[in-house]
Amino acid sequence: MKKVMAALVLVAACHRSVSTSPTPSATVAAQTQIGASDAPGAVRAFLAAAHDQDLQAMGAAWGTVKGPVRDQMPRDEMEKRELIMLKCLQHDSYEILSNSPSTTGQRLLAVQLKRRNLTHSWDFTTVAGPNNRWYVLEFNMDLTDAFCRS
Repeated sequence: MKKVMAALVLVAACHRSVSTSPTPSATVAAQTQIGASDAPGAVRAFLAAAHDQDLQAMGAAWGTVKGPVRDQMPRDEMEKRELIMLKCLQHDSYEILSNSPSTTGQRLLAVQLKRRNLTHSWDFTTVAGPNNRWYVLEFNMDLTDAFCRS
């Protein structure tokens, strides 16, 4: 019996668990990927951040031709603006209705959001930034709309 116990202790001491979950740095890198490879991807990332109430992810998807807004604006100002946008962009589901080019190289996407019994369409303007990454430049937010007030 002592030999069995000693063998179990030895096996337990020598056993090394292997984790299949990503390392923290890999997780952080995936969460902080900036922009998207195309205009619809930028809108999807922006809306996913809004759905998850994730200010950091929103700051990575929101930008200009110079790159993400988080690199161009003081953090407190950016977060205040994001909180307002989050209120309007809370949704249960969405659908990209159209994706068309503009004369300035931007892409215009019409997106329909649904939240409970409300449905609203927003026009998103996206822009290509550095390294051919796409960002949401703006959308036609109307704070008086029922979707923003609810």
